[in-house]
Amino acid sequence: MRAPASTLSTMFELLTGLILVAGSVYLLFQSFTPLRPIWSGATPADARVPTQFGQVPPRNYLAYLLWLVPGTFGVLMIGVVLLLRFAGAPEVLTPIFGWTGLGSLIVAVPLVPLHMLVSATNRPRFLVPPPYRDEPGAITSFLRRRRP
Repeated sequence: MRAPASTLSTMFELLTGLILVAGSVYLLFQSFTPLRPIWSGATPADARVPTQFGQVPPRNYLAYLLWLVPGTFGVLMIGVVLLLRFAGAPEVLTPIFGWTGLGSLIVAVPLVPLHMLVSATNRPRFLVPPPYRDEPGAITSFLRRRRP
């Protein structure tokens, strides 16, 4: 049984949980909006797709989603844990959601270097949208610009 908490900390848990859940759901929905025009080639190759964390070239957007989705899902699960604790849910539920969120965040971490690899080399090709697969990566285009 959980020890009684002060009203202020309980309200902080509720507010934090609501912000994490609402923000995560919003971020996930907004992140998938530009995917269809990018995959179909309607987005110019030199355009930058605005995201919540900066701008991403269209050829890197799928690799960007690879780490963003599990990371956001992990934050969502942590928000659910806070809301479950506020609601007084059975103690068996909070560790399930908490460990799922933590595992999801751990999965997202090694996917960030994969995003960088796709940005630098434009490989592996299955992570690059079809209209941009023939373009060089950042390293190759940099080396081509430096050649006389």
